[in-house]
Amino acid sequence: MSERRIGLLLITHGGAGRELLAAANLLVADGLAPCDALTIAIGEVREVVAAAVADAAARLDEGAGVLMLCDLHGATPANCALALKHAGHNVEVLCGLSLPMLLKAATAPRTDSTVAALARLAAATAVRSVRFADGTPHDRTTNDGSTP
Repeated sequence: MSERRIGLLLITHGGAGRELLAAANLLVADGLAPCDALTIAIGEVREVVAAAVADAAARLDEGAGVLMLCDLHGATPANCALALKHAGHNVEVLCGLSLPMLLKAATAPRTDSTVAALARLAAATAVRSVRFADGTPHDRTTNDGSTP
C-alpha cells in the first residue's frame, strides 16, 4: 500500500490554475498527484463555489489533508476554502498562487509532513522567489521602488 500524500488543489479565477498545473507537470518528472485545478468563473454563486471546493478537496484527500492554493486572498474561492478549514477539515489555504509556490508544494515531501508545514514551506519559497530580473530581492527597495 502506498503512503498517503497531501493533496494539492489550485483554485483560481479563470484558467490560470490549469495553466500553472500544466507548466508544473512539464517541470516535475514524478508528477504532481494527487493534484488538480479548480476553475471558478467570475461572478459564480458562492454556494456553487463552496460545493465545488468541498467536492474537489474530498476527492484529493488521501487521508493526509489538502493544501489549497488560491489566487486571490479575500475572494470567494479563498473564502470558501477557508470555510472548510474552519469546519474542521484537514486543509490549509494559501493565497497568492505562483509557479514557485506550486513547485515547492509539489516537490516537497508530502507523506511525512502536515498540511500546515507544507503551506509554510510553499509560502516561504514564493516570497523568496519575488525578485527583480537582475536578481535584486524585492525587499531591497525603498518605498518609491528604487534600490538603496
